[in-house]
Amino acid sequence: MTTPAEPRVSKVVSDFELRAARAELLLRLTPAAREPLQFAAGLYRVQARIASEIESANREEPLTGHLSEDVDRFRDRVSYLLR
Repeated sequence: MTTPAEPRVSKVVSDFELRAARAELLLRLTPAAREPLQFAAGLYRVQARIASEIESANREEPLTGHLSEDVDRFRDRVSYLLR
């Protein structure tokens, strides 16, 4: 059973991956902007991973939509971001 939010999150994951790929393409074409584009590509990939983890948590049990209530359900899944 899918919820209405699932396709939207999947599109978000896809959009982040496309942005990362675009940043990687641009960094090869514009050496002067290499470091900011590498950072952007990495950030987009992390955002895609976080979106995927949130989607997974929502599939296991629908999120309430209130961060104060939901954060404990996926905090451990995204702790790598803080490292």
